[in-house]
Amino acid sequence: MRMHIKKGSNFGRMIAVVKDCEGEVFLKSDQGDILNLKSTLSQYVFVSMGVDADIWDWVIECSVPGDYEVLAPFLTQGPD
Repeated sequence: MRMHIKKGSNFGRMIAVVKDCEGEVFLKSDQGDILNLKSTLSQYVFVSMGVDADIWDWVIECSVPGDYEVLAPFLTQGPD
């Protein structure tokens, strides 16, 4: 499933919700960069990237399909 972060999402709140996910949550770029949003270091990188990066083009992948529902308020089918 190719999901993206909704523009205007609060990254701090998203990280808090990621902690409720059962499996791993990955943020992947087209260049091969991967952040595991369950990792504290990756969370710092993610939040520090903010809106300055083309983060809206990155893809969210969950290792447990049900976690997409947990993250639904922050996700969209394509970059908007």
